[in-house]
Amino acid sequence: MGMRYRWFDKEENHVDEYGLRKSRAEWDREDDGQKPRRMFSHGEITGMVLASVLLLYSLFAGDIPMLFFALSFLIFMGRRLTALMEERKGTALGNLLKGFSIALFFGAIVMAIF
Repeated sequence: MGMRYRWFDKEENHVDEYGLRKSRAEWDREDDGQKPRRMFSHGEITGMVLASVLLLYSLFAGDIPMLFFALSFLIFMGRRLTALMEERKGTALGNLLKGFSIALFFGAIVMAIF
């Protein structure tokens, strides 16, 4: 594991299967041959727990925009579970869930405003 300079990493692909840019720690982990141990980070798990609490609150309070917002976040984070499926089906389902969560998010904003 040596120093990395930005002008030397042009030929390497530093994007994960969802199109998100990887951090330098993940680059070094790839060089060491280690696989990441967790599917979700601590912050993502915390966000999902808070979104679940908001989902339950919105169900009892009858707040539909907040229900859509919490559901969109949970679906967006849950799309990572499609990586456990077969590659073609998992990619297609992951893209479908990503689009659906974005549509739910914008729907929640529109419902909250109007």
